[in-house]
Amino acid sequence: MTRRDEKTAVKTDDASRKVGVLRAAVRNIGRGVSRAVGERVDAVAWAAKEALKLVAPGLWRRWFGRPFGQGTTFEDFSDAPNRPTPNPKDKLGLDGERFAFEYVRDLPGARVIACNVDAVCCEIDLVYLDRKTRELVFVEVKTRRREHPDYPTLNAVDARRRKKLARASDVFAARIGEERRRRRFDVIVVIWPFFTERPTLTHHRGAFGYVDAVVGYRGCVRGRRGRQKRDR
Repeated sequence: MTRRDEKTAVKTDDASRKVGVLRAAVRNIGRGVSRAVGERVDAVAWAAKEALKLVAPGLWRRWFGRPFGQGTTFEDFSDAPNRPTPNPKDKLGLDGERFAFEYVRDLPGARVIACNVDAVCCEIDLVYLDRKTRELVFVEVKTRRREHPDYPTLNAVDARRRKKLARASDVFAARIGEERRRRRFDVIVVIWPFFTERPTLTHHRGAFGYVDAVVGYRGCVRGRRGRQKRDR
């Protein structure tokens, strides 16, 4: 290789190095701009949501669900102004959630953190801290008039609902700064027959796990797509 060829190769290496540095700088600038824009958009959305809560609380509840209550109070907002009268099914669900809240509140070693959590992707019925196992427990409450012999109420928490609860737990754990704490997903089934003041309650501890919820939903979707292709 002649000296001229060596100089040309050095210049080519320098040019490629500069191009690489320029691409990295542009990539970092783009990431910073997108992050800043996302934070601004989130701030504007949060301000608009809070303004809507003050100006039109009834419309806010209809769009974003019920805010969560802290401590030992159950907030269902059934007597709030400008709120339509709930139908019998919704009233049954609220009564079941209140009954499950009172049950969890009296559990030894349990501390209720929130109820009726609006976690964007879905609503979490109840969240409490199990002091014995040091786990953050997310509870899904299902209330029925009777238990169907062929379709148990526990099956109502299907793969899609489990996946939503798993994602909602991420949002809530980040909101309270407990991302590293272990989580558990329970299902409480309340059977409240007609003309009965005291219903029966079944507490399914650890009904499903986080990984099982996400992977199970993906497998369910893939299986459904495969069946659709075979049917064609």
